[in-house]
Amino acid sequence: MEYIEIKDNIIIAHFCAQELPIGSQYREVYDSFNGSVGDNINLFDWNNQGEKKSDSELITQGLVEDHRGTYYDKATKESFELTEIGVISLDTWTNIEPDSKDRFQTWDETQNIWVIDESAKQKAQIERQLFGLKQQLSDGDYKVIKAFELNTTLEMLYPGEPLIRQTLRDEINVLEINAVKE
Repeated sequence: MEYIEIKDNIIIAHFCAQELPIGSQYREVYDSFNGSVGDNINLFDWNNQGEKKSDSELITQGLVEDHRGTYYDKATKESFELTEIGVISLDTWTNIEPDSKDRFQTWDETQNIWVIDESAKQKAQIERQLFGLKQQLSDGDYKVIKAFELNTTLEMLYPGEPLIRQTLRDEINVLEINAVKE
């Protein structure tokens, strides 16, 4: 004979014995019982030999949540398909799809939406522009950009951004020094 021990509607043990112990916390189960320790006993139909209820019954009775669908990792944006009913950790996953065209999206926990990381986007833009300027300086004859032309160009690219202009000037000065040494 198999039986389970129940506390607060949760299966806390599954045993085999010759006799059912005395007490309301014990229930005999059939050999085909597929419950596990930790399961809520309401997941099972006790009028049908303890068979697990269908997904639709469990959802209708509010015993489990239906979160089936596509989810996205908030950190990596990787997707996966949840095909079983039950709980999913919404701390690390969301069912809101990120925009695949914008690599600068990050998850905002406060607003519960994907937002553009403007800082990362601007940094990438600066790096692209800096790369272009570095290419101009390192082409064959190591063209030297005059300070006036450089300042004018940087002012046009970054009006009202003195820190960015100074960072780019410093990078270009290092390149000029290295070009002269070679």
